[in-house]
Amino acid sequence: PLSYSHRPPEALHSIRQRLILWGVKLAQRAGVPVVPLALKTDFQGNGRIIKDMGAVDPGKELYIKFGNPMFVEGKGQDIHKKVVKFIVENLKSWGVKVHPDVSMKNSG
Repeated sequence: PLSYSHRPPEALHSIRQRLILWGVKLAQRAGVPVVPLALKTDFQGNGRIIKDMGAVDPGKELYIKFGNPMFVEGKGQDIHKKVVKFIVENLKSWGVKVHPDVSMKNSG
């Protein structure tokens, strides 16, 4: 899951950014729109075997929001920035602390 609540190590941050960009490029090659998705993942704990697949805490509210579909033009960098901005803005509106580097690098 994509989460910008804490500053991730540079390698992990870079992987997350590349995953979004790969998704943008894949959508462009397939001729389909990119649909941004923001998901607050604190409702799920860490798993024993697979970290991202832990127990769900039914006491926590689930926050999920889909953005408007966007077709990719050019190299997709504008769409990439819009997707990251969408995620960051929604996480902030849900009370998640977002590291300033993420907000500044991807605003646009």
